Amino acid sequence: MSLSADRPTRLSPHRSFRGGARFFGLSLCMISWGCQTYAPRAGGNLGSLLAGALAEAPVSRSMASSFPLPSFQITPGGGYEEYDEIIAREEASQMLHRRFNVEIRGEAFVPINSNLNIGGGVGVKAEMEAFKNLYLGLGFDYIRQLVDETVADMLARFPGDPNAQNEAINADPEQWLESLDRYNILFLYDYDVPLWEGKHPLIFRHGVGLGAVLINGQEVPGGTFAQTPEVRLFTQFLARPSVGFRWPIIDNLLIFVEASFDWVPVQNLTVDGATFTRRAKVDGQVEFSGFNLGGGLTVSW
Repeated sequence: MSLSADRPTRLSPHRSFRGGARFFGLSLCMISWGCQTYAPRAGGNLGSLLAGALAEAPVSRSMASSFPLPSFQITPGGGYEEYDEIIAREEASQMLHRRFNVEIRGEAFVPINSNLNIGGGVGVKAEMEAFKNLYLGLGFDYIRQLVDETVADMLARFPGDPNAQNEAINADPEQWLESLDRYNILFLYDYDVPLWEGKHPLIFRHGVGLGAVLINGQEVPGGTFAQTPEVRLFTQFLARPSVGFRWPIIDNLLIFVEASFDWVPVQNLTVDGATFTRRAKVDGQVEFSGFNLGGGLTVSW
């Protein structure tokens, strides 16, 4: 069958689809050619890559410039991120400044044990900001305590009185000491919570310290007794939870107040002593835990 010359030829839908597929395939080839040619120069930026490909492809430059190209970054996983998000994240990471704190403090120690008086001490602390508002560091402090009533005080009330000697022999182990020196060393974990936004906000701090305490006791004067008492000194585990408030008065200087609790396991203490001609051997449990109330200055940079 022949077609007449004046009758227009109509393309079937199948032929139109095949033509569109060929055009789409050709477009993909052009994009692939541009990626292979400009990927090393564009550094993975798809927008720059397409602009370079279109500049040398058989398309007019005016047509390429008339279409706004997106600014995307190809990621190793095959996805993409917008440049603004990448730049914001990089700037945020550069703005994270690792801070260091050095602290000087004075404190009062309030013991649980009624045989021990309230003590006083000083301490230092050095910390580094491991994560935002979270500090890790090391602390050391020294506290001196006096014993409320010693064996010597009991004997001095009634010199030569046998009842006083019996009372002294039955005294608690810590009463054979005149004073205590406590040396605390702690590994510290502290977290700061600013209470409002601003340049110098009030900061609530909570944390915990884990370490050891060395207790060095000074025995009662030997002149009172026929024999100087001997006390077994010791090192014990120490845990110190704490809370406090800090206020930056200027950029690099803070003042603070803090309350904490020193938990020390109950310690068995043995004393060998004598009151005049009577020997005494005391073995008992002693409580060395107590509360700390203190404050001081922190230098931060």
